[in-house]
Amino acid sequence: MTDASPDYPALRRIGWPWPDAPEAPAWQALFAEHPQARPARVVEQHRSGYVVADSAEASLKAESLPEWQRPRFPSHERAAVGDWVLMEGKRIVALLPRRTAIKRGAAGEHYHQQVIAANIDTVFIVCGLDADFNPRRIERYLLLVGGGGAAPVVVLTKADQTEYGEDALAVLEDLAAQGIPLLAVNGKDPASVAALAPWLGAGRTAVLVGSSGAGKSTL
Repeated sequence: MTDASPDYPALRRIGWPWPDAPEAPAWQALFAEHPQARPARVVEQHRSGYVVADSAEASLKAESLPEWQRPRFPSHERAAVGDWVLMEGKRIVALLPRRTAIKRGAAGEHYHQQVIAANIDTVFIVCGLDADFNPRRIERYLLLVGGGGAAPVVVLTKADQTEYGEDALAVLEDLAAQGIPLLAVNGKDPASVAALAPWLGAGRTAVLVGSSGAGKSTL
């Protein structure tokens, strides 16, 4: 039987638990409803189902809830990457409440929101200090992240290739005034990239967002 406020050592490295979540009434109700279930974290989302992890080393394909397959089922109520779910065998039986979520408007006749990623601690907003530099894009990403509970960190890459221009300096000053962490790094220099370390580590979840060519893969 699953404890309503358990400790799962195998899951701690991939983000379980966060403060107070397992003791929340909504969590307790779902664990009580599915006493034989075990928690796992969604690491891939596909049309046909999901891939979930129940440790840092192990993952398996999972069947989604039947109602999630319905065309008109609200997309934000389906599991997304980063979500915690309850599993019975290879079948998802419940979606646990989210702590944070990154959402965007989903295409369709009726407006609704789509969850891009859930239970994220930090969002690295990556922008190159080259022709890719776009202050408005950074602002859009900050708006995307701001309402979801995750903490934004702006990472300016390719710091070795250019001097800060007026646009970059204006962004630096504005971010500093807002208290948003800002890093200028050379993605090919490990010592420079080490500046990201305070937001990383076992049990923490971070995602990188930014345009193609900004340097996300290099980081």
